[in-house]
Amino acid sequence: MKKKFLLILMAAIAIVIAICVARALPYSARSHSTGVQHNSIFTPQRPKGTVQSNQDKRISETKAKLVAIAAAQKKVLDEETTGWAEVPGQLDTLLSQEPVDKPAGAQYSKDAARFIVENKLIDTAFVESTCGKTLCKITYQHATTEAFVEYQRYLTFMPWEGASNYFTGEHEQDGSYKSYLWLGRDGFKLPLEEMRRRNATGQYAEEQ
Repeated sequence: MKKKFLLILMAAIAIVIAICVARALPYSARSHSTGVQHNSIFTPQRPKGTVQSNQDKRISETKAKLVAIAAAQKKVLDEETTGWAEVPGQLDTLLSQEPVDKPAGAQYSKDAARFIVENKLIDTAFVESTCGKTLCKITYQHATTEAFVEYQRYLTFMPWEGASNYFTGEHEQDGSYKSYLWLGRDGFKLPLEEMRRRNATGQYAEEQ
């Protein structure tokens, strides 16, 4: 009986010692010593080269996404800019097809001249204005590049009524600039987007 008790006591001591030793070992050593495949359960071992392969795959996918985004942005930019070059000539054609409104042209001339004086645009001169039923065209002459740029800066403050406007300019051989401003008269809107869209699709050219 006593011998059996001693055997049980020794077995218990051995178990306690084993537990203490196990706790003292690092976690990785414990998992190997107890036969538990820690790495295979929680973080599977990958074949050599797999990590690099996955990184290359992610880089390729990122590059493909960036290329797709750039292509989409270019498409939007092209759609927004294509077709504008022909618009000034088409606005002139539209104006020439309308009956001339001389009283309106005279009033726009006064407003344009007053705008130059009020904003002290000393190197900018009013040239002429022409009005039809739905739109008017005002022409300015700018002695220098600086005067042309300054005029554009003040353009947003011009006291014109109307739903829309379109502005462009051209460089003269003597170094001066001539600018053209088309304005939709009160109650009318210039068909700018429609013109641009038809130009971009070739529809306008087919109709001529």
